[in-house]
Amino acid sequence: MIPDDGKYQNWFVIALLAVLMAGCGGGGNSSTPPPASLVAITVTPDSQVIAVGTTQQFSAIGAYSDSTRRVITTSVTWNSSDVGVATIDSRGLVTAAAPGSSTITATLESISGSTVLTSDTVSSIAISPNISTIAIGGTTRQFAATGTLSGGATQDLTKYAVWSSSDTGVANVNSSGLATSGNTVGTTNITADFDGQSGLATLTTDTVASIEVTPKDPGIAKGTKQQFKAIGTLSGSTTQDLTKFATWDSSDPAITTINGSGLATSLLVGTSGITAMFGGIVSNQAILTVTAPLLVSIAVTPTDPKIAFGMTLQFSAAGTYSDNSTGDITASVNWSSSNTAIADINSAGLATAGVTPGSTTIKAVSGSITGSTSLTVFSGQTVYVANSGSNTVSVIDTATGKEIARITAGNAPTGIAIDPLAHRAYATNNDDDTVSVIDTQSNTVVGAPIPVGKSPEGIAVDSSAKKAYVANHLDNTVSVIDTNSDAVIKTINLVNGSRPREIALDPSANRAYVTNNGIGTVSVIDTAGDTIAGTSIPVGGAPVGVAVNSIINRAYVANSGSGTVTVINTITPMVVTNITLSSGTHPWGVAVTPSGSTVYVTNNGSGTVSVIATANNTVIGTITAGSGPKGVAIDSSANRAYVANSGSNNVSVIDTDSNTVVGNPIPVGKSPSGIAVVQ
Repeated sequence: MIPDDGKYQNWFVIALLAVLMAGCGGGGNSSTPPPASLVAITVTPDSQVIAVGTTQQFSAIGAYSDSTRRVITTSVTWNSSDVGVATIDSRGLVTAAAPGSSTITATLESISGSTVLTSDTVSSIAISPNISTIAIGGTTRQFAATGTLSGGATQDLTKYAVWSSSDTGVANVNSSGLATSGNTVGTTNITADFDGQSGLATLTTDTVASIEVTPKDPGIAKGTKQQFKAIGTLSGSTTQDLTKFATWDSSDPAITTINGSGLATSLLVGTSGITAMFGGIVSNQAILTVTAPLLVSIAVTPTDPKIAFGMTLQFSAAGTYSDNSTGDITASVNWSSSNTAIADINSAGLATAGVTPGSTTIKAVSGSITGSTSLTVFSGQTVYVANSGSNTVSVIDTATGKEIARITAGNAPTGIAIDPLAHRAYATNNDDDTVSVIDTQSNTVVGAPIPVGKSPEGIAVDSSAKKAYVANHLDNTVSVIDTNSDAVIKTINLVNGSRPREIALDPSANRAYVTNNGIGTVSVIDTAGDTIAGTSIPVGGAPVGVAVNSIINRAYVANSGSGTVTVINTITPMVVTNITLSSGTHPWGVAVTPSGSTVYVTNNGSGTVSVIATANNTVIGTITAGSGPKGVAIDSSANRAYVANSGSNNVSVIDTDSNTVVGNPIPVGKSPSGIAVVQ
């Protein structure tokens, strides 16, 4: 984006202020609270008893002065009062070395917390299950070893014990106590040894007599899953869950697939037989019926829209089904509004705003499935602000003086114009060479950005002619957009070096006026044929803003380089006069009241707005605005002027009756530039 005339000066001032603030501690107004301090430490778990040769993990919890609690296990220093009884590492893991007690302490920043660890010998070991039977052929049984210590406490010793099987042909057991059957029917003793003590359990292996698959005849929707189980009855009449050991099969894998764990996934509507096989035994066949997909969620769009009093907005409902398919179900859902005084909605999803501001929840319901979004209704008069520094467009409700939406546009949106008949706003994206189109009813971007010329800045819309005109700063052209199709239908070439900045329309005379910032002129375009009309009109240096009033047949041009406003007679067309403003003002934006009596000019260099009486073309007042004011727009219905302050990231509101600022500036995005009112 090409910097404006005062930009480097503004950056220098900002940089100088930053240095000065750094040198004086930012003005000494910091009220940042001090960081929270540690006040106590708790060691958990408390008062543990473990067997000699085993371990215990401790944690340290810090309590702080701001009432928060944090895990500080790896930050503290750990200590054992008797390393002969127990040692502890830097992560809080204790190893019991000999019978006795030791105090375990965690310390940080002179704050300590502690607990007592007792280590004891093992007096006996019990294995569970004590007696069990499993199928031959690789099925498993998990054993657990529980030690009873000399003092009566118990401890899980499964991972510490040494496990063994008396007959490895019948079953093996690993170091974690998991026994796996062999291919031999028989009985083996499973032993767990630790600290001179042993535990004993009996494991029998047997053949499988039959397998039953459950559920027998389930039904599921397409796209969902069904878990099956295979229960084996052994020859000795005991049963075992063989689900994870069996080989599963689907008679029609096109309809249903099934994995090695018995989990079936439905693919098509239909039926398929499910069986499980183990040890040469085949189960019964369960019939899985797959029905049409079920609705699982509803998405209501647009999401969280905002509309004005009396406006309508069409909502849509998209259903997502169990097979991940989607469909438009707008016409089949039941629509409702939680507050019909704010907005009502009909059976087709068309919402109508009332005259009560606020928010209501719009719901779309089908059976037990509900989708919803929020709809906000505001007074109706809105201001749109292009924030070039944050790639957004702010929407201001003039009744409340607050930003009610911030819409993501393209890169560096600079100019903005309204098409009130089509409920559209058009924002030029200076760094993207595009124009974004915004639906002003829902405040959402619609369609893809419209490609135009290089570095588009000013834009103006002729609602009746259904055309928009865009000043392309770097390639010296004006793009003409058909607002019905949102496509460029013509490119008008200007003089090389023109560097067009802004554009204003006089629809009654079929004229567009384009400021040529690079050569100090204004080009006139015949909008009937979209051709250049006559020769360019010489104005002041580096013209930027332009405004036209067809009642008085005048155009007003803000000349940033020469500190003047040029008045043009749009009939002749010739310069009537040049109005000199104060030195250093750098006039930028310009707006004229609908009656044609008053012109408002933003002065980017002085942070002011000049007020000009058109009757005698004299400055009748100067109003203080924010920093670096650029765009200005008139709300004739409320007698207000809105000024975009690019340096202070806000909008000033001026009462055009008294020519005074009213209320506080309205915060918007970064570097606001263009501004427009929905009339």
